[in-house]
Amino acid sequence: MRADLYGLAACLFARPADAEVIALIGSAHPSDSAGSEFGVAWEALRNAARQVGPAAAAAEFDALFVSTGPSPVNPYAAHYLEPVGFPHVLATLRSDLAALGLGSRPDCTEPEDHIAVLFEVMRWLAAGESR
Repeated sequence: MRADLYGLAACLFARPADAEVIALIGSAHPSDSAGSEFGVAWEALRNAARQVGPAAAAAEFDALFVSTGPSPVNPYAAHYLEPVGFPHVLATLRSDLAALGLGSRPDCTEPEDHIAVLFEVMRWLAAGESR
């Protein structure tokens, strides 16, 4: 279940949710942790999915992550570091991913510190997938 949640987070941070993803979230089972912080957040997400369509999801995604100027939410981890540390952190991350047998695909343009990439790595680790 943890791997699935990381996969969902990766999906939601990578691109606007489409009709299929929205429907899956809206029809998902309630949390076994009802009343906990996670359970409350999960129910809020399920309820929001029942009330939103793909166009509204895309508009919210764009409002949060896409902008001609600084976006309200920056999905790159290195953005939150001092500028001097950025190249070192990204190089270290790439080295750590390579040690796991992971790396960027040639057609991928996002740096490895994008939160969707990091969630996908966590999904991979939690699932215990082979390289």
